[in-house]
Amino acid sequence: MCLLLVLLLIQVRVVSPDKDFFQILSPSLRLLRIAPRGFEMVSFGMEDFAGKYGGLKPSQFVDLISLTGDKSDNIPGVHGIGDVHAIQLIMKFGTLENLLERVEQVEEERIRKDGGEKFTSLLTAISAYAEGFSADTIIRRALYLWKKLEKQNTYTVHRKLLYRRLMS
Repeated sequence: MCLLLVLLLIQVRVVSPDKDFFQILSPSLRLLRIAPRGFEMVSFGMEDFAGKYGGLKPSQFVDLISLTGDKSDNIPGVHGIGDVHAIQLIMKFGTLENLLERVEQVEEERIRKDGGEKFTSLLTAISAYAEGFSADTIIRRALYLWKKLEKQNTYTVHRKLLYRRLMS
């Protein structure tokens, strides 16, 4: 439902400690999260995301998590790649798909020399994340339904249908 409101340019706030919601940040959608120290809520937007993740876009968050892993969502990631290195790779190659296609261009010898093993684990991580974890399934479903409606250009007729499908 929040994605529908965002598309209508209505300001939306999502209250959740789950970082999976980072991927849906937009100029009109912010997260309200518990502050790192304390019990107060802090607003987290696209500018905060860019500051924390070195200029990545929220849409690239899935790529970052696929590379680094996420124990809470059982995403293994690629052994030896942390946030800093993952951000550098994503900034250089744009997407994981591009990275996989051009693995020979990776400058670090330690990644290239066992590229087969590392990037096999990367493919496993990507496919695991693509299956959906926590809020990701709901988000992916909402985006799929909205894009389908957008293609048909029949927003008003299908608004109730979208709401019912999201709630089922």
